[in-house]
Amino acid sequence: MEELGIDALIIGPSPDLVYLSGFGGRQSERLLLFILPRLGTPRLLLPSFEAPRIAALLPDVEMTLWDDGEDPLRDLRALVSRRTSARIGVGAQLFASTILALSDRLDEAQFVDASTVLAELRLRKSEAELELLRHTATAADATLSDLFAEELAGRAESTLAMLAAQHLLEHGVDDVGHTLVATGANTVVPHHHPSRDRVEVGATLFDIGGVYGGYRSDVTRTICVGPPDDELRRVHACVLNASEKAFSRVRPGVPAAEIDAAARQVIEEAGYGANFTHRTGHGIGLDVHEPPYLAAGDTTPLAPGMVFSIEPGIYLPGRFGVRIEDIVAVTQDGAERLNHVGRELAILR
Repeated sequence: MEELGIDALIIGPSPDLVYLSGFGGRQSERLLLFILPRLGTPRLLLPSFEAPRIAALLPDVEMTLWDDGEDPLRDLRALVSRRTSARIGVGAQLFASTILALSDRLDEAQFVDASTVLAELRLRKSEAELELLRHTATAADATLSDLFAEELAGRAESTLAMLAAQHLLEHGVDDVGHTLVATGANTVVPHHHPSRDRVEVGATLFDIGGVYGGYRSDVTRTICVGPPDDELRRVHACVLNASEKAFSRVRPGVPAAEIDAAARQVIEEAGYGANFTHRTGHGIGLDVHEPPYLAAGDTTPLAPGMVFSIEPGIYLPGRFGVRIEDIVAVTQDGAERLNHVGRELAILR
């Protein structure tokens, strides 16, 4: 904040708030703001009925309380900065109505994106953060193993998604992040929402993740129910090869875009370039999608502690899609896979 000339950060309930305070809050019409001045004591502006719960969580933060019917921003200028022309970083996940209200009350202040301060801090994970990510990745792997031991044919996508959520919790996550199950032609839609469609012979895709200590997992496997045809075998082998090539390129100093290019080259050379419709990966941590992004144009040099997915995919409209996704951490001299569930094409019943 000193380097960027930012006088204060104003953050609402969000992963940024979790990162700064260990407290996530809940975004609603009742205003809750964490105010971090460059100099002085952090403050939390919150509804008074929340104070007993939060005071024990954040004993070193000053509380400014407001009651229903009062103006929560009445003392805003005194809370933020004595300088009328202060430069203030605002959280990226604040409601637009909140930012407009802040701008109206602090009409001489300059507002900037708080990510200019926080993104760089969150980009490289500490060993403690990595341990949380390893834990939730292990739980996701175990969940997939449980699912693959089930008889899948004829069961609804939505039923299997609920079963995945149950297994995630059984394997020690705090919360369920997402449980995507897609079968048949639905596997062509990367963010398909589980439906009542029943698993059929051919490709079925599982993309799941949990939350542990605020940190997230995200793993995808595509399996085959019954005997796969030649093209499914070929496409799966191509995606697996793209995943391995991308992983082999991960090391400190390599631009994020080069990892995307490595995966894309394999798929293009196999003739499926037009069917790889998304980036190769995304950062993960307190958000399931955060920097860096393994995509063309992201020149971020990889550094130890960065964590992201590698998830190439090939999608053949009207037929099937294949995606393989692992979470990878950059080490001092290469990379560590956080997921270890088998990547070969599993043939299940």
